[in-house]
Amino acid sequence: IIYPWYKARLFFCGAIDLCMGVGRVLAACILVAVLVSGSRAFSIPCLGGALKLRSSEMPPAKRIGIVGAGIAGCSLAKVLKDKGMAVTVFEMGRGAGGRMATRKSREIPGLAINHGAPVFSASQEDFQRMLKPLIDSGSVKRWNGTIATLDAGSLQTSPSALGDAYVGAPDMSSVCEALLTGVETRFQTQVAGIERQDKEWLLRSKDEKELGRFDWLCVTSHTMGHPRWQRVFGFAPPLETLAGQHPQLSPLAEPLKDVVTTPVMVTMVTYPEAGPA
Repeated sequence: IIYPWYKARLFFCGAIDLCMGVGRVLAACILVAVLVSGSRAFSIPCLGGALKLRSSEMPPAKRIGIVGAGIAGCSLAKVLKDKGMAVTVFEMGRGAGGRMATRKSREIPGLAINHGAPVFSASQEDFQRMLKPLIDSGSVKRWNGTIATLDAGSLQTSPSALGDAYVGAPDMSSVCEALLTGVETRFQTQVAGIERQDKEWLLRSKDEKELGRFDWLCVTSHTMGHPRWQRVFGFAPPLETLAGQHPQLSPLAEPLKDVVTTPVMVTMVTYPEAGPA
């Protein structure tokens, strides 16, 4: 999903999750977003191919704020940082990853379950190039597992249909953490308000404290414009409030209200180690 609000330099981008089979194997598809800098166009990998714009279509940016440290926000941050831009990533959680998450147990040392996106594929050349240094550094490794389907007591296994599949190492969040190397991050920070002042994007916390000012702003979660935000946090979604103040932004914010998400139940199961036959 991309809403290129060129003149205002406000973007919405998000990662798309693919569900496969009864086991709900989630493959994180990378980056639906475009930003341009300098005297020539460049592209960012996205679902279905790389999105491109010429620099003449958008003014250059020096300070860029990204809300959300999931795979979309982290990938975008890396591309822009490599282009020499000053990037700051805001995330409500304790660290980067989003659905690229691994659950660990204090009761069972060494137990680690990738309960968000357990594996992801890389079919696009741009994304493969982005992954190469992460593979070389050990933050990403190839996944050669099988997919199992449990139906009424019958267990069936099949090879993965993902093609070149990968996981983070040692945890799924390692992918996003590696992408954010050298990027300024603000974890455990909720962006509760967005304002447009003096040709800048001003971000505020829930208690009205200023979080930063930016030339461009990219929001990577539809939740900031969805009614669920009101139900969870008790105040209006920031993008809805912003569109109310600037009606020209309604084409960006309005579609987010209608996004429908499908709940997925994730069962994390461990088995006792098999003893002698």
